Order: sequence, then structure tokens, then C-alpha cells
Amino acid sequence: MCLAIPGKIVEIVDPENHIAKVEVGGVKRNINIGMLGKDEAGVGDYVLIHVGFAMSKVDEHEANVRRADVAAVERAPDLADEPCRRRRGRNGVASLRVRGTGDCKPREHERRGDE
Repeated sequence: MCLAIPGKIVEIVDPENHIAKVEVGGVKRNINIGMLGKDEAGVGDYVLIHVGFAMSKVDEHEANVRRADVAAVERAPDLADEPCRRRRGRNGVASLRVRGTGDCKPREHERRGDE
């Protein structure tokens, strides 16, 4: 599962290398806006950021909705260890599901015979 965080562009730091400074939750950091179209994003625009790259431009309303979603996840109890099923795959690795994501993750320490 990937997570894109909304941020507001506050400065174009290096136009030649597509570097912009964004503000996310009061913290400013440089990101790459090169994946966006030429002149698509500028100061005052909101973008969705994933691993240091602006993936897409969004309007202020969408940025606020995404920000609220991220805040809700941060407030949720840690569900990463909640078992999704006791079924084991061919490799003998049990799986975990993070509630609401539908993603199961292998638990390497839970191989057959190691329980």
C-alpha cells in the first residue's frame, strides 16, 4: 500500500532541476515536481507527495480531505499485528491484514513449526 501526503508548494527552489519546497503539517522540505507537467504546479498549489516526488496536483479541498484521512490513520490504534487469517501459503508463511486495506503481509517469524 502506498500513501501520498498532501503538501502546499511554498517556493520553487530550483526550477531547472524541478525542486520545490512544500509545507506538510508545518514542516517544510524540498521535493521533486518533475513528474508533473511543465508549469502545472507553482507556489500556492497543493500536490500529493510520495517518497519525495509530487505525484499529482490537487485542489485545496482534496488536500484537506487527504490530510484528514492521514490524521485519522495516525489516531487509529496499531492494527498491524491483527491477524487476518490463520491460513498459510505454500511457503508456510502466515499473513496479517491491516484493517481496512485488504492487504495481507507475511509474518516471517511465523513459519510452520516456529510457533
